[in-house]
Amino acid sequence: MSATTAKIPDEMIERAKSVDLRSLAERYTQLRPCSGPKELEGACPKCGGTDRFHVTADWFFCRQGTCHPKRGDAIEFLRWLQPGLSFAEAVQQLAGGALPAAATQQRPARRPEPAKQQPADWRRRAERLVTEAQERLWRPE
Repeated sequence: MSATTAKIPDEMIERAKSVDLRSLAERYTQLRPCSGPKELEGACPKCGGTDRFHVTADWFFCRQGTCHPKRGDAIEFLRWLQPGLSFAEAVQQLAGGALPAAATQQRPARRPEPAKQQPADWRRRAERLVTEAQERLWRPE
C-alpha cells in the first residue's frame, strides 16, 4: 500500500467498495440476468464481447482472457475503465466525498504518444489485400 492510499480513511474505502457493481456497470453496458437474479451478464464495456462481462453486487470480470479475467471490486472497475485513474480518485468518485489533501496528490501527467502516421498509400494497399483475399476465398479449390 503506497503512502498515498494509506491516508484515505478506511470508512471511505469501505463505502466505495460497497457500491452495488450491477448499478454501476449498467451505466456502461446493458445487462441481463445470467445465472439467477444476483449475477448479470452483457457486452463488455471495454473489449465489446457480447456475453463476456459478468457482474454481481460485489465483483465483476470479463471472460476474455486479456481483458479482465480476475474478479474485481467497484474501485477496480472504475480504474479498469478509466486508465490512469488513481486509487484515491476512484474512491472519491465512488464514495462521493472529499479526500484528505495528502490522498489527492496528482501524479505527473504522462505525455501522450504521438499518433503513428500511416504511409500515404496504405488505404490503397489494404483495399488491394482485402480484394485478393476475398477472391481467394471464393475460388472453387
